[in-house]
Amino acid sequence: MRNVFSSTNIVDRSMKTLVFTEGTLIMNSGARGLSREETVKQVQEGKNTSIYEYKNYIPVGNSARKLHLWKNQGAEIVYLASRTKPAEIEEIMNVLKKHGFPDGQLLFRGEGEEYEDVAERERCQTS
Repeated sequence: MRNVFSSTNIVDRSMKTLVFTEGTLIMNSGARGLSREETVKQVQEGKNTSIYEYKNYIPVGNSARKLHLWKNQGAEIVYLASRTKPAEIEEIMNVLKKHGFPDGQLLFRGEGEEYEDVAERERCQTS
């Protein structure tokens, strides 16, 4: 995949940008104010139940604003969720809407699929 930005810092107008949702754009509400290292530790230890409360996830930094900038410059935004259960996927979609992320397709893995399978499926559909 090519770089998102050209030498003039403008997004390539033919660019489709695939972005992971959980952990990249949104995070559990219990991670608010924590460093990345503290957040990773929190998830690994599994002691914070907010990591399973997907409907209460919050944006990571200014991620929604950044994606709007890219979209306004012509990028097509495509989201990739790590969730696989329909109810959880719906919660992730609702969080993106609630926090003002730009419209875009939300992809997810099917039974037995890996992330690369989803990316390849998407690539083949757009070729």
